[in-house]
Amino acid sequence: MIVEINRKAGTFRQIRMQAREDTRAALKAAARWTTGIPLAHLGCGLPLGRGQRTDTGPLDGTEAVDSFPQLRRLVEAGMRRQLAYPFNLLGRHFGLLLGFTQKEIPANAGDFIDRLLARLRRPLRDRAREEELTNSRQALLTTILRGRLREEELDRSRSLLRQSNCVLRTLRAASQAITRLRDEDEFLQEICRLVVEEGGYTACWIGLAGPAPDYPVQPAAQFGQGLELLPNLSLSWADTPLGSGPTGTAMRENRLIVCRDMQTDPRFDPWRAMIRQAGFAACASVPLAAPGEKPFGALTIYSRHPFPFESEEQALLADLAQEVVAGRMAVRTRSEGAAAEAARRTALRLAEDLHGDLGLRRRRPPPGRHQRATAAG
Repeated sequence: MIVEINRKAGTFRQIRMQAREDTRAALKAAARWTTGIPLAHLGCGLPLGRGQRTDTGPLDGTEAVDSFPQLRRLVEAGMRRQLAYPFNLLGRHFGLLLGFTQKEIPANAGDFIDRLLARLRRPLRDRAREEELTNSRQALLTTILRGRLREEELDRSRSLLRQSNCVLRTLRAASQAITRLRDEDEFLQEICRLVVEEGGYTACWIGLAGPAPDYPVQPAAQFGQGLELLPNLSLSWADTPLGSGPTGTAMRENRLIVCRDMQTDPRFDPWRAMIRQAGFAACASVPLAAPGEKPFGALTIYSRHPFPFESEEQALLADLAQEVVAGRMAVRTRSEGAAAEAARRTALRLAEDLHGDLGLRRRRPPPGRHQRATAAG
């Protein structure tokens, strides 16, 4: 019989039992042990709990085992001697109980039990070693995977920081463009160039909204690769298939729109051929609107790398859009002021010329008086 020992609780439970044919029924009936039986109910229970081998010696009658209920039942079933050998497997405690129907046991019984336990331990020991190796391999793989994930996370953080720095450079360059440019078209074109060359994106264009949602979006400036077909596109900011892309949606809903996988996004079905030809993978469109007003256009950016435009990057792009709005207003004001100044100077010049012409006419003598004076002389 094999029992499992719970040393902490001081109990045991039967794992398996094997008996001779002529005593099997009686012994099985006597050894119907459920879980949680106290070790003290078994003659060899307490020594087993301490990890000690035990030999009950010859058992002549039940009166000698009255204080051990479980052992008494075995003696009543015909057992006359019992050997108990503790052993450990996979961190658990067990006991091998051998019952004999005769009082005398073979002299080599101890050697036989040792060999039996060795045979029992060997496959389990090999299994334990195999499990240990498996656990070691899994731990190693986990460590490697964690290292790779950590490296990927670091690479991702570096890439995000690098891209954020590029957008920041674009913002600074856009601020400088505001101060030095006086033409609105030139300013918008410069913004697109900065987004591509300083920001590191593939392409950029600025579209202006028509007077009504179903009017076409008019490209005002563009820079980068893959925009050759832009003039041929039919884009609007209406709630229709042609207005469902990021540009139209950004204008209509006045919010930043991001698509991280243009190749599979159904919103791009009307322009799928252009996207594949241009090699675009992702895009973001930022509405251009003064505070409290409806968008007058959108800044749309394309990337050939899928899944860009993280939250930090989106915040910087929103700042860039506000810079474009403020810059457009400043350039337009400066341009209108310059035009007004030029008109004023032109008017002054014309007035001076006119005044000069009139002064010459006043100083010139009448033809008749001049002729009379000549004749009189």
